[in-house]
Amino acid sequence: PVGTTRRQMIEKSFEAPEDEKDIAPFDLKKQWAWANKVLFGPQRDMKNYPSYVDPGTVPRPEIVHKFVPRSLFDAMVPYSGVTGFYVLSVGGVFALVGKGVIVSTYALSYFFYFGIAWAFTKLPPVRRFLDNRVPQLTNRLNEMYYVGPIQQKKDHISACIAAAQQTKDMIQQLPKLYDVQIENVDLQLENNYRDRLKQAFTEVKSRLDCQVALAATKAELEKDYMIDWITNQVVQNITPDLEKKNIQSCLAQLQTLSKSAKI
Repeated sequence: PVGTTRRQMIEKSFEAPEDEKDIAPFDLKKQWAWANKVLFGPQRDMKNYPSYVDPGTVPRPEIVHKFVPRSLFDAMVPYSGVTGFYVLSVGGVFALVGKGVIVSTYALSYFFYFGIAWAFTKLPPVRRFLDNRVPQLTNRLNEMYYVGPIQQKKDHISACIAAAQQTKDMIQQLPKLYDVQIENVDLQLENNYRDRLKQAFTEVKSRLDCQVALAATKAELEKDYMIDWITNQVVQNITPDLEKKNIQSCLAQLQTLSKSAKI
């Protein structure tokens, strides 16, 4: 239609028809059939936009000598036999050299040396040595430049993950650590309180003991002073006449007691 943009046409091509708009979301079979009809329907430009093909599923032609297709050999067999391709390739090179198309320079000898080296590798002892040595060297280089660095990265990432997990666990334990610190501070305050309480008890007890000792010493001094004062007063009040009377009274009492005593 006139005035319809390409984007609108594409969006309209992907719209479900009226009879298929009621497809349930969980009906995967119908959804797959509808999507396949939209993507691979008659409106699909298969020439300019072909379907994706997995390279692994594409059949590969048979190769001879590592890079020459087998089809070239098979095409020349009916005309020149089995050696036709070799004769054509080697003869063509010599023909080009003879015609001057390929100029003989110092670089041309490299092909000769390459051929000698290639033939040397085909010798059975050399081939067995290379078959054993090349995989070892390849594995060593692979381990050094590919597997080793990847393993180091994996170990580093594993260490980072372990460190992150440890940090996460530590962060999760922070509330408990906060509670432990509060409890530790409370225990320290309780210890300081008990130390100060014990110190106050010791100071008060020492002061009370000092007051008790002071009162006892004062009472002892007062008692001694009172005894000395009474004794001195009694001694001062005894006159010679009073002393004589007391002696006579004592003698009279002794005589009375001696008469009344029974032997």
